[in-house]
Amino acid sequence: LEMVRRHAAECPSAVTTYMLCPNGIQKMLYPSAREELATRGALPKLVAAGKDPFGELLAALRERRFETFITWRMNEVHNVDRPDEPDLSRTWREHPEYRVARGENPGDWMSQCLDYSLEPVREYSLGLILECLEKYLPDGIELDWMRFPRHLAGGAEEVWGGRHHLTDVLARAKADADALARRLRRPVRVAVRVPSSAEGCRAMGADLAEW
Repeated sequence: LEMVRRHAAECPSAVTTYMLCPNGIQKMLYPSAREELATRGALPKLVAAGKDPFGELLAALRERRFETFITWRMNEVHNVDRPDEPDLSRTWREHPEYRVARGENPGDWMSQCLDYSLEPVREYSLGLILECLEKYLPDGIELDWMRFPRHLAGGAEEVWGGRHHLTDVLARAKADADALARRLRRPVRVAVRVPSSAEGCRAMGADLAEW
């Protein structure tokens, strides 16, 4: 926790917005009621003692008047080719049918992303996003579609044909953020991280005009 406080204190004052990621691995980096806790470092010991380093860093940054965003990885597939990886989530492990792979190389990380054309995948992700919004009351949330940027199964035409599923996720996340903003009587912004070209967005299934 001393490292958390020091990091917040050392953040340059020229910074305007700080984005903090709670799911840089599949298990959560904060105490969640919806998913298992990551095993990394001292985190389990701190949480068992009633501490929340993720929340404490956000709070310390807010005290310095930085705008704070939670940045949420819409897919996270680090080390999915390693059966002994301790931080693969229960949802990912127990539901291979949720993945975009359709007979593809199981050792390829990108083939193991979750498929947002499936309702359980959308509900799982949105449930965690809403939990973070309500738990930490940030100034905004970024939906990071780029790490890792595969969210729909199939080839280019199938992905574009399923783009409404990604639009639905964005719309619902925006509705949750707007509802929270009304409660807090202040803005709760929604940002998206997408490919840098219109062609790249189409290839991923991000309908820029609709978004």
